[in-house]
Amino acid sequence: MIGSDATHTSSGSNGMITGSFAAVDYVENLLKNYDSVVMDSLTSHAIAEQATLRASAMKSDTGWREIANNINVTYDHQSRQISYTMSGGEDVQNKAMNLEYGNGALPPTPLLRNHVLKGQYESEMKINNKMNSGFMKGF
Repeated sequence: MIGSDATHTSSGSNGMITGSFAAVDYVENLLKNYDSVVMDSLTSHAIAEQATLRASAMKSDTGWREIANNINVTYDHQSRQISYTMSGGEDVQNKAMNLEYGNGALPPTPLLRNHVLKGQYESEMKINNKMNSGFMKGF
């Protein structure tokens, strides 16, 4: 048995080896740190997503540039959801909806949807790697 609490005793007639299994130690670590690792991983991912989306919007010539700083990406730990939203008044909300989905006079330029769909696999891998490294701390 190899684990974090392994001790070896060989004196007397009761000589024995005691300890814990590394797999048990790992599972205990997972349970103890699960919420904080998930929250930290997804919160940092949301911050990075927001920066990337804002940078993409600033490069756009379709109108996203004017409202780039209103793009918000947040992680809500209670609902366990990442949200892509727009801050600002009704004028900003309307402009974002018209840009994203189009209207009778303006074709859609789906910056948010394209970003999420095109980057889904990469985002998932980044989150998984961050959580794996968080869960492995102390091992």
